[in-house]
Amino acid sequence: MKCLYLFDICGTIYHSNTTFDFLEFYLKDNKAFRFYRIIYKTFFWKVMNRILKYLFHYDMTRTLALRFLKGISYSELSKQAKLFTEVYLSQVRNIEIYNTIEHLISIDKSKVLLVSATIDVVAEAVADSLHCEQYYSTALEYKDGACTGKMVKDLLGNKCIFLNEKGILHQIKSFFTDDLTDADLLEYSEIKNIVCYPKTRKRWIKLIAQRKGAFLCRPCCILLCSGMPQ
Repeated sequence: MKCLYLFDICGTIYHSNTTFDFLEFYLKDNKAFRFYRIIYKTFFWKVMNRILKYLFHYDMTRTLALRFLKGISYSELSKQAKLFTEVYLSQVRNIEIYNTIEHLISIDKSKVLLVSATIDVVAEAVADSLHCEQYYSTALEYKDGACTGKMVKDLLGNKCIFLNEKGILHQIKSFFTDDLTDADLLEYSEIKNIVCYPKTRKRWIKLIAQRKGAFLCRPCCILLCSGMPQ
């Protein structure tokens, strides 16, 4: 029985790439990270990273950025993630989606699930702020209570595989996402809700046309956003 309502976090509930925005929020005074930030925003780096993501599903920018969390305790990261959610994310909510998830949680929170490639401390803070009991996210590695700067589970491009392992894949009533890598997961959702930004609009239209058999045989709602996720 399809009864679960799934929500992506980055670019869907919030106009934000929450992993990078959290790193910039927490490491704003870290000179090494600030230098790295300049590098990964250059045109050459962006092109190189896009090629790696396309060919090998490897996000070099993200992997290297997380190394800056090495040695920081889980308790410190968790505290800062909660502050980040309260101070920053509260200002960049996608109001329509945010109100929808709040409404669904107020009716039956057991049927609402957050599934995101953002890091665990951020996903946990977002879930707590929404009073959402269920979430799945990328998991950082911790040893002796401190982050190693590495991931032990990465949901980026792997949500479909992960949810299948959890036995959830065929229970999806409705899925809200802006992420093009979630296309496979959308095919399993009875109702597809695509949060579409100007930068990704043409790519979504092309993808839907390619998969019209899987997408158009079931309700598909495209929610247009005028801004861009941060």
